[in-house]
Amino acid sequence: MISTVALEDVFSNVLEHKLWDILSGMGDASYATYLTHWYVIVAFRKIASGQLGLFDFYSNFGVTLTLLVSLLVGQLTYHFIDKPLHISLKAFFTAKLAKHT
Repeated sequence: MISTVALEDVFSNVLEHKLWDILSGMGDASYATYLTHWYVIVAFRKIASGQLGLFDFYSNFGVTLTLLVSLLVGQLTYHFIDKPLHISLKAFFTAKLAKHT
């Protein structure tokens, strides 16, 4: 009984930490998600739902799928475009400022 309570506390901390990592990652990528979500919505509404007829865009499934893909595209944009570009530009301008001082 005591070991179960101890394990529950450990798993609770692990789950809270994992949830925090997920929410923190979503927060980091929020601007990239904001910039890209409209393209996902339009593509899903016009192509996947409209022309191909894969699902009803306004159904619970369609809304959930669009939300999940929007979050995924935002994460990918953040990790492969936004973050590397930020690092490169920071290094570039730091070197330029160091040269002029």
